[in-house]
Amino acid sequence: GERIVSLASAEGAHHDGICGLQLDVKSGTVFTAADDGSLKAWRLSDGQLKLVASIDEAHPAAVSQLQYDADSAMIYSCGADGAIRIWKYVDVSLEMVSEVVDAHAGGVLMITREAQSGTLLSIGVDGTVTAWTLVGEVLTPIASTDETAQIGLGRAMALQFD
Repeated sequence: GERIVSLASAEGAHHDGICGLQLDVKSGTVFTAADDGSLKAWRLSDGQLKLVASIDEAHPAAVSQLQYDADSAMIYSCGADGAIRIWKYVDVSLEMVSEVVDAHAGGVLMITREAQSGTLLSIGVDGTVTAWTLVGEVLTPIASTDETAQIGLGRAMALQFD
């Protein structure tokens, strides 16, 4: 049968569990997010993952998830702090472009972005789903479920566009 072979590794990449991972195939850049609140960018080179950019406190609490859009070089992150942040990956740096501090009460569990329209969906601990659009550098809500709807009881495990 087929074998899975490790191409590269980075020992001690984060101080806590890694909870988000995205790959930019064109550049060989790997983006990671962790429970320690950090975001990091790594370059795959000669069988090693080399750290090229890092934000230690991207979120003051755990980063729940990240999404990378290769066309715009934007990284969308969400966290247990209730925030959604947008970062621009430029050369070897991560720069915050926009943030919504109180996107969901109690934390943001997941985000996903639809590539053609640019619509971002988020699910919160508060039981709501919110649709967002980026206008200039401002992330603006365009629709949301009512908190009383309680979309999910427990923790959402997946969110995607069809």
